[in-house]
Amino acid sequence: MLQPLSYVIVTPYTVAKSRTGGVLSRLLSRISLELVGAQMVAMDKETTEAFARIIESRSPEACCGATRDILGSYIRRNMGPSDDGFLHRSLFLIFRGDDPTKELSAVCGTFQKEADDVEAVSGESIRDTFADLIYTDESRRTIRYFEPAVITAGEQKEAEAVIELFAKWLPTQNNLIHNRQEDYYEGIE
Repeated sequence: MLQPLSYVIVTPYTVAKSRTGGVLSRLLSRISLELVGAQMVAMDKETTEAFARIIESRSPEACCGATRDILGSYIRRNMGPSDDGFLHRSLFLIFRGDDPTKELSAVCGTFQKEADDVEAVSGESIRDTFADLIYTDESRRTIRYFEPAVITAGEQKEAEAVIELFAKWLPTQNNLIHNRQEDYYEGIE
């Protein structure tokens, strides 16, 4: 019998800050799933938009404490290419096993609304340690800063949609990621 697949994407900020090793060690040591695929990716605008739309179509129950709109906005702003053509690298991981979406969601964790209270942060999940959700004031209506650290599916149908999106897009991509336009490298020896 085929086992279902799910994914975790390590965000560009987490990759850039060299936190990938900490995220991977926490992830791999706390799951019973098999890692069956891993690739660095730098999404184009179309793939970024399609990914954001999938995340925004989540059911409210599957949205891990943050709203769909916050994650969709984050994806559009931080995971696609910038206006100057700079590409943002993420790590795309695929896992196989029994109920992978539930297991990955538990290890990735939710977003701590009480992160401003040091005693309330447990450090149990990946997001407890590496993610931030900071509001401008106690009303918690306006977000000042948001960094999810990792993105994973809330439901199995979402995992399948994201994996299908990447399965169609990845074969068209080069395995080497050039973060900047070619003219940036002119004159560099």
